[in-house]
Amino acid sequence: MLTIKVSPNMTSPFEDKTVRIPKHIRDTLKITDGDFIRLRIGNNTPLLMQAGLALADDVVNGGEEYSWVTKSTYSKLTTTNKKELKSVVEEPKPEPSIDVTIGSDPEFFVIPKLLPSLILPANRVGLEHTNQIGSDGNLGELRPSFAKTVDGLIENTRKLVIQLPDYLGEDKIAKAYSCFGGLAAGYHVHLGLPHPMLEYREVSRASAHVLVRCLDYFVGVLSTVGEVNNERRTAKYTYGSPGDCRFTFSTLEYRTPGAYLLRSPALSRGLFSISKLITDDVVTKLSIITGGWKPMTNATKKLNMFISKDYSLPKIEKVTDMVVSVNKNAAIKESDIILKQMQSLRNYGIYQQAIEKFMTIITSGTIPPPEFVDTWKETK
Repeated sequence: MLTIKVSPNMTSPFEDKTVRIPKHIRDTLKITDGDFIRLRIGNNTPLLMQAGLALADDVVNGGEEYSWVTKSTYSKLTTTNKKELKSVVEEPKPEPSIDVTIGSDPEFFVIPKLLPSLILPANRVGLEHTNQIGSDGNLGELRPSFAKTVDGLIENTRKLVIQLPDYLGEDKIAKAYSCFGGLAAGYHVHLGLPHPMLEYREVSRASAHVLVRCLDYFVGVLSTVGEVNNERRTAKYTYGSPGDCRFTFSTLEYRTPGAYLLRSPALSRGLFSISKLITDDVVTKLSIITGGWKPMTNATKKLNMFISKDYSLPKIEKVTDMVVSVNKNAAIKESDIILKQMQSLRNYGIYQQAIEKFMTIITSGTIPPPEFVDTWKETK
């Protein structure tokens, strides 16, 4: 049982999904910092929150018997005017947040320097299909090693990018477009999900597709805002459209983002940061509400309802329209709402700098040129 009050010190929207609990109460309930728990007031719908450390000012001035939330969160827990609430903690031994691994395989074009409008088939200019610096048909493809962190994946990608001139020679150059000469290229993100989430059971498939819905909104729409060529996302094929993904025995490959994001470390870092922020948060919540992906009736309907409400997701049709529309105005307008949503997530602070820099680039229209190798050599 927690006795909850509004904290006068919790004024950031970042903290709307945090409940700050004094140490002695956390110890009693066996809750650690970062755990997800569900709070229930009376017969109301339980609210999924993440435990945090109580602030010294709240404990000293308000009392060590209280746990603390933002004013916005308090209003979701009750419609009464009570100054404190008694809340049941429905997860006395909550699971810690899940931290997925992340990888990628961005595609690029091989262009002759003397004929810049021509595409050279990557698989015929010495880029082997199976290598880390390789090919996927006519396109070149980088396959950096997986990493546990965004910084790790950025450095793994950089190691490959700076080797490209050695592979291509002096007469060819690598360029990053989402579409060029009628050929589409993507920046696929690979997410190492818990094995139960990738099994062929309804609760697992439903969980994975719910995650893709979230990625479509947070990653797909924002990627659209910075897109410099709309041919890939507005084409009449499914490659790069919302929901474009592949499942393996160990990963989810999300294929909606365009390859223009390879143009700089800042764009790549933003893509990875948003993907990891959303995936860690969604997967942790899904693990809790499914009891570790145990069988449940009507899993698809229940999980879609929960995630749609928890993340305030628009209808699928609206997200699709924002991504595939020739006019980007709807996606640009939605970007402010998406950013505020991300700011309310517990781990946003970890990725704040990368995401804000990414948002500045895509909304200002200052997208770097397609010749990306020197940009990766010169900037972090």
